[in-house]
Parts: sequence; C-alpha cells; structure tokens
Amino acid sequence: MLDKSPRVLTPEQRLLFTTIPENLSMAEMSRYYTLHPEDVAFISRHRSAHNKLGVALQICTLRFP
Repeated sequence: MLDKSPRVLTPEQRLLFTTIPENLSMAEMSRYYTLHPEDVAFISRHRSAHNKLGVALQICTLRFP
C-alpha cells in the first residue's frame, strides 16, 4: 500500500528523534529517564505488564527531544 501522507521530517531528523544518544551523562540520564510519581500513577492504570512497560518507555523517550 502506498503511503500518501506528507513527510514532515527528513530521514536524518527522524533518526534523531527515535534514538537515544550514547553520550549522555548520568545527570542527563536521570533527568530524562526517571519516572515521577505522577508518571507511575498513570502507568499503573494500564492493564498488563507489557502495556505498562510500553507506556513507561514512551514517556521517557518523549521527554528527550
């Protein structure tokens, strides 16, 4: 099936938004990838363990850009 949706990001930009840099300091890691109590409460409302993990990963990765 042909995707006719417009491309907003270049492939290089898309790669930047979908990968976690390897050179983050420990302070940056804890800043971007530590869940807050509100996050944990939101995550706990999801049903299964794999859904909870998926939501947690989305929260953490969306904070970085």
